[in-house]
Amino acid sequence: MLEEAVGVLRPRVRAWNEDPGDLAALAIRELAEAYRLVGRHSAAKDLLSGPDSKGLSDLIKALEPRTPEELGHRADGLMARAEDALGRGDAAQATELAGHALRACYESGDARRIQQGHYRYADFLIRHEPFAPAVLAHLVASCVLARLLDEPVRNSAVAVALKWQAGWHDIGTVKRLSERVDLLAGVRFGQIMAGFPLSQQVLNQALRMAVQSERDAPEDFAGYRVMWDPVLAAIALARQGDADMASRVRDNLRLYEESVDWHALAAGLALVLDGREGDAWNCGLDGIDEVLLGRCMNVVHRRIHIPSQLAVAMPIAGLFGLVFRAMKGSLDRPDDLVPRLAQIEMSGQWEGLVPLLLRLVAGERDRRMAASAPSHVRLVIDMLLDAAALL
Repeated sequence: MLEEAVGVLRPRVRAWNEDPGDLAALAIRELAEAYRLVGRHSAAKDLLSGPDSKGLSDLIKALEPRTPEELGHRADGLMARAEDALGRGDAAQATELAGHALRACYESGDARRIQQGHYRYADFLIRHEPFAPAVLAHLVASCVLARLLDEPVRNSAVAVALKWQAGWHDIGTVKRLSERVDLLAGVRFGQIMAGFPLSQQVLNQALRMAVQSERDAPEDFAGYRVMWDPVLAAIALARQGDADMASRVRDNLRLYEESVDWHALAAGLALVLDGREGDAWNCGLDGIDEVLLGRCMNVVHRRIHIPSQLAVAMPIAGLFGLVFRAMKGSLDRPDDLVPRLAQIEMSGQWEGLVPLLLRLVAGERDRRMAASAPSHVRLVIDMLLDAAALL
């Protein structure tokens, strides 16, 4: 009887958007409830836990869409449901549904549909978690596929997402990009890219175009990163239970209480330090503050990595912003830099750092210059060189 019923329903079921496994579970529960309503409690129990449960589940799963057209229809339906969820103000459910839709795009094997799926997933995710690194990754994946398929490219969207990551990314190779987007179940970007020999060159071009389309923003944020990444590394250590580091962070943030530019960010970071992340957004932040606070959240929750050893540079991190500006030739009074750096020389902990910083200011960009330096000094040089890579 079940087989006959499923045969009648087959055309309708093929048009459903839900996952077949979810449909099976739903059908079993609904049928069991019907049994209970007519007093057949034993039958309901057998259906939920007995062999009938597996039989019905297998029958429903057998109806799973198999053709590219059917899978494409499912993807479109799921995206429509995601739009509905977003209209109800449920960005979390909308993002989840868009993720299922992207999986259906991959199952269809249609590269153009996959390209659009990455873009639309990022568009939903940005409403739910605007500073999530995955937003940039999926936009870049969409951009790369668009270039390879001669489709319109949305450079501006990638540029904005890059700005919201404070001009930082860890997806400079196809392998790293694939590792980031393939975290979403059913996504196999690496396999798709294997069919395109020029994928790495196209990725390089996509990232370069994103930087150039809004060049000032990534460069400016690179300067902010070198100032604040040591502080963020320290906050991450403190949140992991380092009480001494927590005390040092509080002392450091107090230095910004009277700062016109940074007092709101410092207040927000202090709340993150105390575990009050929701309140941290209500400190009168400007756009730059929000980006850096979002970066802090990503570090604390291990969505991105900042070396923990950078935390020891927190007391001198403000000077790194000046060094970076001198490296790109935008420091108003470069002669003032050397006396400021003399403060670092007075600390035995940073012996050898100042000569390396001055070599960076003079234009040297070879990482091997710090090969014999202590590890925490090398990390500072690497941080500045990474920032300068955008110049």
